Amino acid sequence: MTKKWVQISPYQAKVIEEPLGIVASIRLSMGILSEFMSFSIMGLDLLKVISLREPKPGATPLRPIFRSTLILFVIFIILFAILSRLIIELIEFYLLHGEPISKSVIDVIELLPLIFSCTISIVLSILICLDIPVNDELIFDLDQGTLTHLVRSRFAKLLKRPSSIKKRLRLSNYSKVSLRVDSDLDSDNNRYYFYSLVMSGDSQNNYFQIDCSSGSYSLDKLDRKELAELEHLGRQLADFLQIPLVSEIDRDIETAVEKIYKTLKSSFGQSHEYRIVNSEDFWGYVDLAYYHRLQSALVEQGCTWAGDIEDMTVAEELREYNSRTFIRVMINSTHNTSIGFYHFNPKIPLGFLVQAKVIDCETEFSPEKYLVTTNVSKTPFDYPPGFDVVHLPGNTSYKNVLKTHYQRLQRAMSNWGLFPTNLHSLEDVLAMQKRMQQAKVTYRKRIGYITQEELNRFKVSPEIAREVGRRLRERFTHDS
Repeated sequence: MTKKWVQISPYQAKVIEEPLGIVASIRLSMGILSEFMSFSIMGLDLLKVISLREPKPGATPLRPIFRSTLILFVIFIILFAILSRLIIELIEFYLLHGEPISKSVIDVIELLPLIFSCTISIVLSILICLDIPVNDELIFDLDQGTLTHLVRSRFAKLLKRPSSIKKRLRLSNYSKVSLRVDSDLDSDNNRYYFYSLVMSGDSQNNYFQIDCSSGSYSLDKLDRKELAELEHLGRQLADFLQIPLVSEIDRDIETAVEKIYKTLKSSFGQSHEYRIVNSEDFWGYVDLAYYHRLQSALVEQGCTWAGDIEDMTVAEELREYNSRTFIRVMINSTHNTSIGFYHFNPKIPLGFLVQAKVIDCETEFSPEKYLVTTNVSKTPFDYPPGFDVVHLPGNTSYKNVLKTHYQRLQRAMSNWGLFPTNLHSLEDVLAMQKRMQQAKVTYRKRIGYITQEELNRFKVSPEIAREVGRRLRERFTHDS
């Protein structure tokens, strides 16, 4: 059974409607005529005549054969102009015995190159118009296992001649069939999107791409009907090759999805696992002297040491940076605030050292209401409504972090009319952390895991942000 598919690509192979072909031909003809007239008027400025600009997306490009023809034609015009000048001089010397030719005759002779160039340009434009393809087809023969690329020009259609074979390929040369969303920039540097079906093999020569013609500047406005048609064809080809149809997405989207997904997963996963650790096991990864100095200073203020813990959920992500860290947990003298501090010291592959010494003060008033003061940078993600969080600059001293938190704590107790949860041990602190995390997870599920406002804070276009949000929600829904 033979499967026939008309390729829908604005650049490679597309069924071109008649008005579009005429408009493209007129545009190209006017360009050629303009160049020739400029040459006739300005003389021998060859470079200006043959300078060919890159066509805009969707415009009909000049074929190499016509480019060569144009150059030869310009050279011929130069020779013709020289010859016309020579004819004038010969007539004056031999026929008129040195007498000058009348101005009217000279004007007619000098106009011959212009008349000739206009005539040739019109003929060339007609040929180009006739050469524009009106049928561009891919025929997939699943019985023979072949892919045939047929092209039929307007000239062939007028002569009622069949399409000519441009390329014939063996389907067995392909090992991957993928459906994806691609993007590109137009002439105004605006990004637009389109669906693509890609066939590829082990060799670079074994690559074929079918693009949908109806691209869009917005991902959510792409034609789903064309996607269904491409997917149907892709599944037939994949079934023939006995391989799965791979669904891919644009690299920009894929990168953004993966980056945000990892951040959300580590920050707002179902739960964080902690384990009690020995600080000496982190020698070489963190500044242990920093831990000891800060612990001593806090003990002098009446705080008690609760324990050292490692966040195993975060630790898995830190391994990518060849780094580890642990949190030293202290409880203040009034037993209502957890003070956790740690040294974040990832070793970036390029040799740069980006580090932060963080201190977090956290107080719980209810399982949904928390007061937090920290010197860690603010993330793009919002906190649940019951979280009152202040982010101080990274170089804020521990004294100012504690002072700010205690001042805020007094105001909160007065304004909220609530009393903080008592903390006496590491178990109490970890239980509070679990309740905080659960409040964050519940909030993420309620808002659909991420809001459009949060996505816009990332350095991606609004269209990509919307698509990233849709795919993130699908991924988190699948995980849950």
